[in-house]
Amino acid sequence: MASEEQRPAATSAGRAPVTAVQSAGGVQIGRAHGDCSAGGIDPGTSPRGVLVETRQSWRQLTRADRVLVVVVLAVALFGLAWRWVWAPPATLVRVEIGGVLVGEYPLGPTRLLRLEGPIGVHVVELGPGGARVVAAPCAQQLCRLQGWVRRPGEAIVCVPNRLIVSVTGASDAAVPDAVTR
Repeated sequence: MASEEQRPAATSAGRAPVTAVQSAGGVQIGRAHGDCSAGGIDPGTSPRGVLVETRQSWRQLTRADRVLVVVVLAVALFGLAWRWVWAPPATLVRVEIGGVLVGEYPLGPTRLLRLEGPIGVHVVELGPGGARVVAAPCAQQLCRLQGWVRRPGEAIVCVPNRLIVSVTGASDAAVPDAVTR
């Protein structure tokens, strides 16, 4: 039984190295590394190559798979549209430290809150559009770098100082979730 050994051959100027496959019958030259076709398109780096691979993958799907992909994308797009267009506006900022509610503050005129946590003092700015951390005692400053939170459901969390600043809609007590007769 003949053994096969692959070794890289010399490269020519500006081209990828060519793999030479040596077998008992002699030397056979293989294709250049990175070449996927005669045109030399590498699907991992070329937009055209990625498009070709996507089309080939799409052709391999059954009709039911295609319908499922389209439905999932439509639901995802509807969810994003709901969140960005029709979601109720933010009206309150809820601040917690160590799982204890510090307060709920309405969004309105700009003000600064100094909040004492286990490792130091946070400074949180509340404005008409949302809230952000201005100064933080933690080492990585991820809470400060997150920037403004403006939409209901968004939150800033500082794990070392156990701080949670979340933006909510109207107070839950004001809006009933069900009415019975």
